[in-house]
Amino acid sequence: MTKPVPQTSAGTAVPQFATSDRKPVKLTEVVHPDGRISQYPPTDVWDDWVEWDGKEWPRRVARRYTLVPTVCFNCESACGLLAYVDKDTYEIRKFEGNPVHPGSRGRNCAKGPATHNQVYDPERILYPLKRVGKRGEGKWERITWEQALTEISERMRESRARRRDGIVYHVGRPGEDITVTPTFARRPRAPGITSGPGKIVPAPIMPMRASSF
Repeated sequence: MTKPVPQTSAGTAVPQFATSDRKPVKLTEVVHPDGRISQYPPTDVWDDWVEWDGKEWPRRVARRYTLVPTVCFNCESACGLLAYVDKDTYEIRKFEGNPVHPGSRGRNCAKGPATHNQVYDPERILYPLKRVGKRGEGKWERITWEQALTEISERMRESRARRRDGIVYHVGRPGEDITVTPTFARRPRAPGITSGPGKIVPAPIMPMRASSF
């Protein structure tokens, strides 16, 4: 009987590891304003970064990554992240801070690394949904991007016709709140989805949170 091959959350086979002959790499140090020191992989090895697989301890089994700069989309700050992409499965294994990001300089709150859960959550929303029952019943139907953008833009135009400054959205945190009057009453040119308050991002890249209109 053939033993089944384990699958990752991305639906691909678990890679086979081998020991690494890579010599230790001096990490980049960042001194934060409060005196703390953090260490990160230097940029010249981001294309082929090697770490030992913690689950294989005490054996030294290497896992190879490509480190891809990106940003956190869990609030308006857009702090820098590094996505650790497995070079065998192309699955994102984890997110850590990006030390060369001009704003966050490698520092992140807990929401940054938790982005991994949003990328691979089996219940993440992958396409537009329209509420078909009463609010709170949890009844939805799948619709196309064309229908979603058309219906939303029509409602925005109708609201704007009744009251020119009647459409606003809120983004921010205590002490940094911002209220914005949108200028996109006409339908956007490209499909997008809501990811966090007031953000529009390309559909294939980011997960979307449930919204009803």
